Amino acid sequence: DVETPAVLVVVGRDDLAERRPDLVREVGTHHRVVHLGPLGSDASGELVHRTLAALDDQEGTLAEGAVADIVQAAGGNPLLLEQLVRYLREIGALEVVEGGWRLVGVLDDAGLPDGARALLGARLDTLPPEERRVLQGAAVVGQTFSTAVLTVMGIDAPPAILASLEKRGLLWRIGGIGDVATYVFRHAMVRDAAYASVQLSDRA
Repeated sequence: DVETPAVLVVVGRDDLAERRPDLVREVGTHHRVVHLGPLGSDASGELVHRTLAALDDQEGTLAEGAVADIVQAAGGNPLLLEQLVRYLREIGALEVVEGGWRLVGVLDDAGLPDGARALLGARLDTLPPEERRVLQGAAVVGQTFSTAVLTVMGIDAPPAILASLEKRGLLWRIGGIGDVATYVFRHAMVRDAAYASVQLSDRA
């Protein structure tokens, strides 16, 4: 048999060592545990601009003071930072201007929810009803779903709505043939937030 080198990467939260110590124990000399700290200010600023550029299909800048306020609010959490930028853009607290974007008003006045889950929930609340219904139905199915399953559930999910949810950074298309496509939620917390917004009777 030919030996082929392989790398296994396991990602976990800080409490992984307590919950699953077998996953973080030393295994020979090739075992490494890498602790990731908060995203630095430079990388956070770059993520802010990349997210805005992807949202509006344009290049530009945002005032350094506004970037610093957004970065501080996210606390170095990349997911929270990206979702915060998208949320501010969707509620009009970030607007497109010549040469980039502008933060409208004071960030504290934007009614920012605390934490990633609450922020995702707030983003879902601002979605058009037809997009929110697709996300909620898909969340009941699971992390990965197909448009065929949504059709069986009686949920209309035309390509334009799914494309919009992809553009918002909530879903990814991972496959499909013809009119049947397979999607996955961008992050497990997106699915959790959508599922939590579904009434118990509707889940059943």
